[in-house]
Amino acid sequence: MGKAKKDESDTSGGALADTPAVEPVKETAKAAEATDAPKAKAKRTRGFRGQACEILKTTKDTVTGAVYDLINYKRRVTNRHTGEVKDVYVGRKLRRPGTGVVVPPREVEIEE
Repeated sequence: MGKAKKDESDTSGGALADTPAVEPVKETAKAAEATDAPKAKAKRTRGFRGQACEILKTTKDTVTGAVYDLINYKRRVTNRHTGEVKDVYVGRKLRRPGTGVVVPPREVEIEE
């Protein structure tokens, strides 16, 4: 293979030096939003035991396709020794209904 030849410009170098290399960027609404602090995402909630619980994390099982939500729900706990009652947050992993693969039965009844 031969050497690649570079095409030369037919304009003079003086004309190229006068033009700005990069045009100034105009301020737009999108650029102004990008410089501001990122907006907080709306919190998603899920009902559990009569409470609206915030969803902390969502995961998906790649084998079955089931979608799980990790939530925190408030619960009152009593200390056995002191009798002190506290409100604590308990983490719970819940599967979204209607997601995942339903396993078909392995045995089917046949008639002879």
